Amino acid sequence: MVERSRTLQLQLEFMERTGRAVEELVQKMKKAHAEQETFLVAFTASLEDLAAQETCKPLAKCLEDLRECGQSLVRESHDVMMVRPETEILEVVTQVNDLAVTPMKRLLEDREKAVKIEVKLQTEFDEMKRGSAAKEKEKKLRMLSDQKRRVENVNALLDIHMESFERYRIEKMKKIVAELARSQAFYHAKGLELFAVPCQAIAKLYTTDVGQSKGAAQSVVVLALFCACCARVSTYSPEAFARMNPFRAVCVVDCQYQCRIAGAVKFLARPSNFAESSSNFLTVCRCNNSVSALHKFCQSHTSESTR
Repeated sequence: MVERSRTLQLQLEFMERTGRAVEELVQKMKKAHAEQETFLVAFTASLEDLAAQETCKPLAKCLEDLRECGQSLVRESHDVMMVRPETEILEVVTQVNDLAVTPMKRLLEDREKAVKIEVKLQTEFDEMKRGSAAKEKEKKLRMLSDQKRRVENVNALLDIHMESFERYRIEKMKKIVAELARSQAFYHAKGLELFAVPCQAIAKLYTTDVGQSKGAAQSVVVLALFCACCARVSTYSPEAFARMNPFRAVCVVDCQYQCRIAGAVKFLARPSNFAESSSNFLTVCRCNNSVSALHKFCQSHTSESTR
């Protein structure tokens, strides 16, 4: 029983440390997303200014669409990334501490006290065997027997609650981890869903309507802005995103000044290419209908862009 008590004590200490680590993680996640929201607000404001000054209507429409996507991403992801962690994660940590860790710590303390009293009574009874009266010995023996029953009862309670505590701990940790994964997957999927339409519009934007050289330069600006937005929307660092971002290397202007993104389309059309960067998120993307528009766009434009 001493070994089991020690094991439970270590589990309680581990759970307390885990709770503190989760709280710190959630606070850091909220802080990072708050900074991301601040950036997107400034980003959309800049796009709005560019769209207002742009003389080419199709290009202005692309800029305006990017602005709306940025605003929608901020609006639709705020609750999931900023509000839900308070109720779905931090409150769960509080429940674990209040309903599991604290009661079990008290039960362990009760057992330690009961064992100490039993040892003390046993020592006193052994000393009374030498020359004390029979009546006093009998009284002390009854006290010792009662205390041994208390220790047995506490040990039985510990056996029962140890199993319940472990199941409860795993269940709550499963909920916390699932919520963390769900929030990140939602943010990525929502970004892909929203920016798929502007990406398609940019691919269809040709420069023959507005003058070749000017239109080509403006189209490149739009693509650059879009890539910058994607880099900041992603939870990866800008440097890491730049290394995996297909637009970085394939945004070129051909002899007709037409912006082609054939390499990017081929890259996005094969979700397995993202596996090295985010295998867990890929599983969500393959099953999530919210990104189906992006995959349809990629598939429909792969052959078109290579012609």
